Amino acid sequence: MTGNNVGQILSDLTQVILKMLGRPAVQYQLLAIALILILAWVPSYLIDRWLRSRFPKHETEPTEPEPEEEVLEEELAEPPPISWQEHVTSWLLSEVRVLSYPISVLIMAYSCRALFEVWHWPSGLLSELIVLSWVFLIYRLILGILYEMLDRQRVHYYRLRLLAPAFILLIILRIVALLTELSVLGGARLSSNQENRLTLGVVVFVVVGFYFWLIFTQALQDIIQGIVTWRGQSDNGSSQASLIILRYVLIGLGLLVVFQTLQLDTTTIAAITGGLSIGAGFALQDVLKNFVGGLILLFDGTIRPGDWVEIGTSEGEVEKMSIRATTIRRLDNIRIIVPNQEWLVSQVTTYTHSGRRTLARIPVGVSYDSNVKQVRQVLIDTVKSHPEILPEPEPFAVLLEFGESSLNLLTGGWVAEATTRGRVSNELRLMIWEAFAEHGIEIPFPQRDLHIRSGILAPPSGNDHRPANDHPETSPDGRNEEATVKS
Repeated sequence: MTGNNVGQILSDLTQVILKMLGRPAVQYQLLAIALILILAWVPSYLIDRWLRSRFPKHETEPTEPEPEEEVLEEELAEPPPISWQEHVTSWLLSEVRVLSYPISVLIMAYSCRALFEVWHWPSGLLSELIVLSWVFLIYRLILGILYEMLDRQRVHYYRLRLLAPAFILLIILRIVALLTELSVLGGARLSSNQENRLTLGVVVFVVVGFYFWLIFTQALQDIIQGIVTWRGQSDNGSSQASLIILRYVLIGLGLLVVFQTLQLDTTTIAAITGGLSIGAGFALQDVLKNFVGGLILLFDGTIRPGDWVEIGTSEGEVEKMSIRATTIRRLDNIRIIVPNQEWLVSQVTTYTHSGRRTLARIPVGVSYDSNVKQVRQVLIDTVKSHPEILPEPEPFAVLLEFGESSLNLLTGGWVAEATTRGRVSNELRLMIWEAFAEHGIEIPFPQRDLHIRSGILAPPSGNDHRPANDHPETSPDGRNEEATVKS
């Protein structure tokens, strides 16, 4: 190729591609590759159907994560245990399913290349297909192992953001290497200015490198967090907050390397940010507020991942914290995305700021005819009998107020984990209902005393034109008759 300008090199590369596509040898190989990729699905599909019919109990695909079931905490149940033989059998069947397609491609590609060599036809593209098929086979094999060994959701995350992009990048580099020298294409200058030495290779390296650097920082955070959780040597929320801060520090260092590689000095950056600061200040007010709020939350440590909180009408566990927003996971598995600025201006109730232990409160009302001392003892004994209520501090039952229809009491006990507070409270209500029924303690309905004056019990008829200020009938002693109805 002539010239070192990126436009000229891309133009020459286009001419090379058109010339190659016009050659019969290249056309034959491309047609053979297309047929191989299509026909390889047939044996793969047949093998998959046969395995599913032969082993109906083992239909777990390792390439897809298990969906999260949206159920309440009390409906969660542990899966039945399986033997190691069943686990190995399930893994082997899953590997056969996902590897059947690349193996079929390899068999057909080797056979087709042998035919081309017998006919003395060029087979360079078929050789490249074989290389990429081997890479794809190894990729699927490693992916299947990771799905069996690690958390499926995390593996699926890195599959889409790390493994798949790396595989696609490898394919692109192999194809470009067939058309031209990578050093020539990478050395193409983006500007005709001699002082600007920025090349296409540098830009691609910076963009791709920074992308994989972002994924690396996330992977590093997950690995360290997994080690800390496994060893149990640190508070989970504190360690997650520290690792989030570490990740963003590493991202900042990566940005500095990008600026230096792209030859952007601090003066240029200051000029650009200074010119855009006024417009960005108005257009991105909410974004900046969330960014600053995220930094304050991370450094302040008021809210940490794993905390059980209540903000507004949302209550749940802080699942993830980022610079922009915080994710809360409710008991029904619904995620609530809360902008970080809301944490700074709203009232937040946290049940686990100083520990995971929290209080399960049960308000209850009893009849005025009840023996309050007996009711308190029944409540305390009932709460104590629950297996998840801690012995210290002891359960309690106090008389709060004399209500309109009942004596209002408050009882409760401490649980070790804040996430179980709702379930334990529900179970305590059922136990209290049964205990009251056993001891004959009444939970009254709301009551009202209605005083009705005689003479106005029935509405006036249509012919009755008495004025509204007529006096009601009086008794012989001159007093108004009243009827008292208690409901």
